[in-house]
Amino acid sequence: MEAVDEMLVQHLLTERLFRTIFDNPEFTRRNAIAHEVERVIDALLSQSFNRSDYLKGLDRFYVAIESAARVLPDFSEKQHFLNTIYERFFQGYSVKVADTMALSIRHNPSWTSCARAWPRS
Repeated sequence: MEAVDEMLVQHLLTERLFRTIFDNPEFTRRNAIAHEVERVIDALLSQSFNRSDYLKGLDRFYVAIESAARVLPDFSEKQHFLNTIYERFFQGYSVKVADTMALSIRHNPSWTSCARAWPRS
């Protein structure tokens, strides 16, 4: 159950970054895993949870990360930047989660090919 909780927290914290850094507002509808995680979050928390209110205190961090990523010219640099952010954040949150995130971003060919195929505006 702890792994599910961690996955939900990771998704809540990172979904906005995927949408904005990779310029993909449809991320949660086009990525099968993100779509299913969104369904779980909606089912569990829709009655008593407001995502915007919950994440509002982190807005300044999101804005800083999004601004820094905006100047990166290509997908690979954005992917490397995001991986670095994840590693640093999750090292403070949970070393085990940081190791999992780093491996899933760096070494998952299906993630990379799927992310590269996302339409860009």
